[in-house]
Amino acid sequence: MTLSELQSAAPASTDPALPENIINLPAVTTSRSLARTDDQALADELIGRLSTNYVRKENRFYHIDRPSEALSQNDLQRSFLTPAQAINQGRPVPKHIMKVVYDTAIVQMNPDPFRSIPVWTGAIVPYPGNPERRIQLESGQVVLNSWKEPA
Repeated sequence: MTLSELQSAAPASTDPALPENIINLPAVTTSRSLARTDDQALADELIGRLSTNYVRKENRFYHIDRPSEALSQNDLQRSFLTPAQAINQGRPVPKHIMKVVYDTAIVQMNPDPFRSIPVWTGAIVPYPGNPERRIQLESGQVVLNSWKEPA
């Protein structure tokens, strides 16, 4: 069917602002945009988790609860698959999402401490009354807070 045949077969528009030769077809929706939104939400949550639970120093990575145990980038990426799967309700996270997570939190140079693993000075200092696990310094580096709220 040609365009002119479609136009003649379609009912004329009742909207005076629309020309008569415009075909009023229903909008087509796809789940791709929804999936992309869900993928982005999952990626953002994983980026936040990765970047707030780890610090880096001299090309090594440290979990804030185990600062004496250095990890290579490869070891960090492999070990993070387990918490990532737990966050994704027990399902493996697709590789394309993990690539975005690792690229954002590890590779890109981003000043946002919730989107990039920050540089650690190597210091562990008590900050009584401050529940934050990482304390950002004016230099952009972080120190780990050893103070924990009493039971």
